[in-house]
Amino acid sequence: MKIDARQIPPEGLGLQEDINPAAWELDTDLLKFKQSLKLEARLDKVTNVVTALVKVGGVVILTCSRCLSNFASDFKRDIRIDYPVDSTHLFIDFDPEIRDQLILSYPVKPLCRQDCKGLCLGCGQDLNQGSCSCTKYRD
Repeated sequence: MKIDARQIPPEGLGLQEDINPAAWELDTDLLKFKQSLKLEARLDKVTNVVTALVKVGGVVILTCSRCLSNFASDFKRDIRIDYPVDSTHLFIDFDPEIRDQLILSYPVKPLCRQDCKGLCLGCGQDLNQGSCSCTKYRD
């Protein structure tokens, strides 16, 4: 989202944009976006500061950190960016800041569900699918 601060009217400016996750290098080994992200932004300029209130949403495919199964989840983030402007810095590129904020909000330990039982340490059976015949690591 690139904008010339002089184009923001006194009443503010609303923007909508689709973000290609591949172009922003947002996918990781454990997290992949299913489709483009929808971005809505409200820009307001007060004296020498532009404030952007950004809402980003989409669907992400995550890998559970316990059972290693893939699952879909809604991905929604609200971001606020205050950007100072003056006569020498009138063009604003919000993309790097929005990208950084999205990456920082990734889940550290995604779970397919709160009570995920994970994998058996002995045989690798997904314990969410049923118990295993492994006796070494049984309770």
